[in-house]
Amino acid sequence: MRHLFLIDGAIDHLNFEDYKMGLMELTAIDRMEKDQFNKSPNAINSLNYANLYQQYSQENQVLAMFVEQLSTCEQTIITEEDANKFCGSNINGFLGIDFSETTFSEIKSVTNQLSYEQWSILHSTPLERLDEVIGENNKSGSFIKEFLELSDESQISIIELFERARGRNSQTPFYPDTKIIKDVTQENFKIHVRELRIYTPVALRVYFHEANDTVYLGGISFKSTKNQSQAIRSMYQRIITHI
Repeated sequence: MRHLFLIDGAIDHLNFEDYKMGLMELTAIDRMEKDQFNKSPNAINSLNYANLYQQYSQENQVLAMFVEQLSTCEQTIITEEDANKFCGSNINGFLGIDFSETTFSEIKSVTNQLSYEQWSILHSTPLERLDEVIGENNKSGSFIKEFLELSDESQISIIELFERARGRNSQTPFYPDTKIIKDVTQENFKIHVRELRIYTPVALRVYFHEANDTVYLGGISFKSTKNQSQAIRSMYQRIITHI
């Protein structure tokens, strides 16, 4: 789980209208399930927060609920060092509206959907980035092992090629086109099997099945594999056991 912290110093000094506008941007963030948004114990004691109720409207009620529903962190996070210590790592981020009076790094300062997406890319493991690109998926244990054994450059190539494939606006996100993705289904297969074709920094093939908005990732093999037909059958067996 990744933690992001609402920073008092990035919201409390604002006038009420700027506070509201900034909260609207934060409320609109489409957060990932693995990310927990936190607030300090003081977040609901500020004058701006109180004004959300004193100047009642449906809009203000939604904004107040957003703040209320953030998980309360017993420790007030004031510095990046505080966050690193709390999380046990430097994979964390900070929510706010105006960070000009703080010392938090820009890449960790999240004010809207775009900055959240940029933060997420830079503070994700390669497997997490792959999940973000592919969407709903099911990985075999062998796929995970093979992916993690690859060089950083090869992992990035797989992620970028899946992203490129999704950008084609095909019949489905990962529909075959013989260039990026090829259908390698054999005659006796009960489901289709496709391969993502990577050429640099080394020639690789990623085998998967796409159905019902889910991608089933079977495994990865080097293009130099002598018996490619047998490799595909092996990947098929991996995939079909996870469907």
